[in-house]
Amino acid sequence: MSEAHTSPKNDELVKKNEALEAEIIKKTQIINNLYARFEVLTRQETQLSKKISQATKEYEQASADLAAKKLELQNKNLDPQQYVQLQQQIVQLNADKQALLQDYQELRDRPLGQRISNKLPARHYVPKD
Repeated sequence: MSEAHTSPKNDELVKKNEALEAEIIKKTQIINNLYARFEVLTRQETQLSKKISQATKEYEQASADLAAKKLELQNKNLDPQQYVQLQQQIVQLNADKQALLQDYQELRDRPLGQRISNKLPARHYVPKD
């Protein structure tokens, strides 16, 4: 009698086990398909990223060339004194840029206690009025 009771339970458990194994196989196939798609998308993303980087480099080079040509054309129309003044302005702007960068770095690198206080460090950049 015990065999009669265990046999239906055993058959039921075997069926459940087979169903679970079939489900595991399906899920594994789905995972493998998704992983393959992910690899394809990753490769496509890498290729697009390379294309974007190359296009960006070409654009930046073209922009730099255009700016150089514009400057060259403008310089041809300037008298020497205006050209010297522009060069001096460029030097001054670069110095101001460095001073602002130094101010920013000092503000950024302050410890938390100094960040919370309202006291600011001495500034290197003094704007012209």
